[in-house]
Amino acid sequence: MWLCQPSAHHLKEMGEEELWELINDNRHRISLGVRPCIVIPYLRQARVLTEMDEDEILSCHNLTNRCMRTSYMLDLLRTQGRNGAVALLESLMIHYPTLYTQVTGRKPSTEPSRFSGLIKYSELTEYLVRAVTGMQKELQEARCEAGRMSARCASLELEIGQIMEQEEKSRCLQSENERMQRYLCSLQRDVTKLKDEKCDLYIRYTAAIEEQSAVNERLHNLNLQVSDFHSSLFCTLGNSEMHRKIFFFLLVTQSCHPQGRGGRQAWCFPEPRGGTRQAETLHDEQGFQEQAAGPRAGSRVQEMGGQSRWNQAAGSAELDKRNRVSQGKAFQWKNLSKGARLDN
Repeated sequence: MWLCQPSAHHLKEMGEEELWELINDNRHRISLGVRPCIVIPYLRQARVLTEMDEDEILSCHNLTNRCMRTSYMLDLLRTQGRNGAVALLESLMIHYPTLYTQVTGRKPSTEPSRFSGLIKYSELTEYLVRAVTGMQKELQEARCEAGRMSARCASLELEIGQIMEQEEKSRCLQSENERMQRYLCSLQRDVTKLKDEKCDLYIRYTAAIEEQSAVNERLHNLNLQVSDFHSSLFCTLGNSEMHRKIFFFLLVTQSCHPQGRGGRQAWCFPEPRGGTRQAETLHDEQGFQEQAAGPRAGSRVQEMGGQSRWNQAAGSAELDKRNRVSQGKAFQWKNLSKGARLDN
């Protein structure tokens, strides 16, 4: 049901005010649905618009959109009175049949008797032929455009399917990425723990090295003390050996050359550290008495025997000294090599 229905009689019988009232009631609908460049040729041929009006409608800078241009065209047609309204409705019947039905409530028709006669019959026929040809071209273009749009829709649907598949893969990759991120975070925590343990081990290792250095220094000092003790011991042993040999020499000398009967002879031996000590007193009175009681030849033999014993004692003492010196050197080298190994 239309908003404004004209009376049942023909539009030719309607007056100017009725026609423009009908148009003004649907002015908003006409302004939105009509393109001036399409209806202006018919209005020019019906002589309700001039060329200047056409240029002003299509080229005016103040008219920034199509609705403003259509509304301005309606204002210009209003100045033409009833002919302007009839020409507008006839142009709508030719180019916008659906809109014509909505405005007038009548079905459009291309019969010449339905037109007002503003255009001659021959001109009207020629215009209708051109209009129908243009409509056919527009229809063909619309069909081609519809085919292109259908193909475009199919390609877009295919792209949408591919995009959905990629989105599914992207979600899978995102979940995998999140899992890898969590795993990486756990590995980073483990690395941090290992670094902390490494720092602790470095600290303990440094403390152990310092302790080992202190132990090595202490061991070196002890080795030096042991070496000093060995040197002192060797000196003591050498002095003791020398004292023993001197004592043995004096003992042999006394046995070979006694001082006298009942005599007593004492010797003083030097201490190992440079001091002196009183030697023990030797009492050989009984032996001296036996030597004095014997014959003179026995005394000579005794002197020769004492000389041989002295030679034997001196040789054994020298051999014993060499053995002890060699043993002492071997012992010293052994201790020095052991100390070197401990230092290393």
